[in-house]
Amino acid sequence: MKIQCGERGTVFNLEVNQRRKNTITGNVSTYEGKNQNNKAVYSSWQANFVGKAFEAAKELTNKDKIVILSANLTNSYSREKNRDYTTLTIFEFIKLEDKSDNEKIPIQNEQHEVETPPVYEEEYEQYEAENGGYVEV
Repeated sequence: MKIQCGERGTVFNLEVNQRRKNTITGNVSTYEGKNQNNKAVYSSWQANFVGKAFEAAKELTNKDKIVILSANLTNSYSREKNRDYTTLTIFEFIKLEDKSDNEKIPIQNEQHEVETPPVYEEEYEQYEAENGGYVEV
């Protein structure tokens, strides 16, 4: 699923991925709303920062807030481990500097040149190869 412009998140545990070239891996927490008891509900996503997001993510620290401009959400299944893996691949984001920045959203695509990832599998593989695909260890 392709995600475009505006989803907010908080980053945690970012580190350079040793198995994948030009990739920073970590977790992104997103606000999902409130439950029936009026308590905040959050989702946590395993995330890869690639392309334009790779360099920008080097400047992030735990609990930094971001606005995702371009990303892809994938789910893959491992037969060997009998397990699903959901991954958020972030191509571009903006770091929110402080809480007041939260009021300046929504961000419109016209204000930022957003690189839209390819939709088709073959094009995505080519994009991934050109922008930091897998590296054998």
